Amino acid sequence: MIRIILSFVLILISFSFFAQNKNTTKINVSVNNMTTNKGFVAFQLFEEDGFLKTPIQTIKGRITDGKTAITFKNVINGTYSIVCFHDVNENGKIDFNQQGIPLEDIGATNSKIMFGPPSFEKSKFTVNKQDLYLTIKF
Repeated sequence: MIRIILSFVLILISFSFFAQNKNTTKINVSVNNMTTNKGFVAFQLFEEDGFLKTPIQTIKGRITDGKTAITFKNVINGTYSIVCFHDVNENGKIDFNQQGIPLEDIGATNSKIMFGPPSFEKSKFTVNKQDLYLTIKF
């Protein structure tokens, strides 16, 4: 009898676990036009609140043959933006020249050419139950 009850409890816990993860998504992101394999690409996932200040997740992507790809996991349904930069010298930040122009490549979702910092409005996308596959161009 105890085995039956324990088995039933384990089944309920398993169903509960899968039901909770049902509303989470993976966001697969790639950059395919790297000019060098030096350094890494820092990918940051943002919500509108905290955009460009407080990322929800940050992942470093290794570069091989001018390409890199990462996956943000367990992302709940909502509206997000991804901003990334090629940290060639691996100092953990975007380097700028004296005029304030970035010395390292920067990209954001939905942005083809950027003049100035990315905006949430132009780079936002919606997560809604299905895994996403996004490509960012520098």
